[in-house]
Amino acid sequence: MFNRLIAGMLFTLITGLLTTTPVSADIRNTCGWDPGSAAKIDLVLDLGAHYIPRDAKVGDVIAARKLYGKSDPISVIRCANNGDTVLNLDFRNDSPIVQNSFPGISGTVMETNIPGIGVQIEPASPYDGVAQYSWKSPTGSIIPFQAVIDFQLPADLAHNSIKAYVTLIKTGPIASGQPHQLDQTLGTASYTGVPDGLSVGVMGTVTQAECNVTQNPVTPIEVNLGDWKASDFTQQGYTTTAKDFSIALNSCVADASGNPVANAYIQLDPTAGSTGWDDDQGVFTSSVAGIGIQLLDANDRVVPLKKEVEHMPVSAGNIDLKFKARYYQTDTTVGAGKAEGALSFTIFYK
Repeated sequence: MFNRLIAGMLFTLITGLLTTTPVSADIRNTCGWDPGSAAKIDLVLDLGAHYIPRDAKVGDVIAARKLYGKSDPISVIRCANNGDTVLNLDFRNDSPIVQNSFPGISGTVMETNIPGIGVQIEPASPYDGVAQYSWKSPTGSIIPFQAVIDFQLPADLAHNSIKAYVTLIKTGPIASGQPHQLDQTLGTASYTGVPDGLSVGVMGTVTQAECNVTQNPVTPIEVNLGDWKASDFTQQGYTTTAKDFSIALNSCVADASGNPVANAYIQLDPTAGSTGWDDDQGVFTSSVAGIGIQLLDANDRVVPLKKEVEHMPVSAGNIDLKFKARYYQTDTTVGAGKAEGALSFTIFYK
């Protein structure tokens, strides 16, 4: 057994099938069909259901799986070589190649029927050259590739299934709409004597994990920080009692199995006359001299301004992002009046 690391996940590679069936009299130094076989083997690799954060980066891996597909009913292509010839394999791509490159992704990526989602398929044994009696390719076995058998096979090499690493990759913007259905033939293999003998495709769904934000998502709309005397503010850095507020995210789409794939990030920016006083400490100015407003999370940790801050995993349904606000003394002396400030917020899903 062989181990391989792909996109941070470990997969086990199972070797292919070298039969012990004697070489057939009518299949020598070539490839051919077993009696009763169909005219083509169509294999489908089922990826299942996957989710991707709405704001995932281009090049992010959506899913990486080792999958198995077998012909049903059983059809078999057999190849034999006594060492006197060269058998050829041409595993071509049936979908256009994505022209962009992506960090951490080596090899060819094909387009899928979903704009913004690409796929890489890498057949394992007997196509990857790992086993002694298998197809040999100088470029590896990521579709498309060509390979040869230029040596003697002790027995027929049978092909009626495929094991492959399948990696889904975000290649561009993905349109809204849930879920997106993958259903496409992506590669076809031609063997010496058997043109277009085997095809491989993928099926599954990809759903963007995200939420809706209503017109008035903040509760309360205006956060009352209380009435305080100017004499209460005794030194720079003095703070008042924090008051709770929340931002509602509704109709969140996420993996219902409880395996979160997206986190809600929030960026808070001073607006309507307020400016950042100490962004790292979450303090922005108010309408009263010497008085700022500080943002905290539900656990009284400072929420920095003007940057994306991870808040919580996205689960299916409705969720509330909980915060607190309090007055923060920014100068040795303070003015009087109604101390007001304003923030805008942006939600990201990553």
